[in-house]
Amino acid sequence: VVAGDVMIAAGWGMRPGENQTFPNIDDSKKYKATSLQRTELVVADKESDLCSSWITHGQLNTTRQLCVGKGDGNTTCPGDSGGPLSYY
Repeated sequence: VVAGDVMIAAGWGMRPGENQTFPNIDDSKKYKATSLQRTELVVADKESDLCSSWITHGQLNTTRQLCVGKGDGNTTCPGDSGGPLSYY
């Protein structure tokens, strides 16, 4: 996998535009997607603006993690953490 490759992220996370603060964790279940969602994300270069701040602040281990995104706001949703990131 190299910069520019397209990855597919999938998950049942909270849909865009929903209230993203929950006074009670059980409330988060109300906002889960009712069908499996997917989005295409592009592997970013480690030197890109998208990745560099994560690396600087120790939030991205480049030996074990990828930095993906389009920079257009298209991303995964809260609740998708740990879901699959596929490459084909």
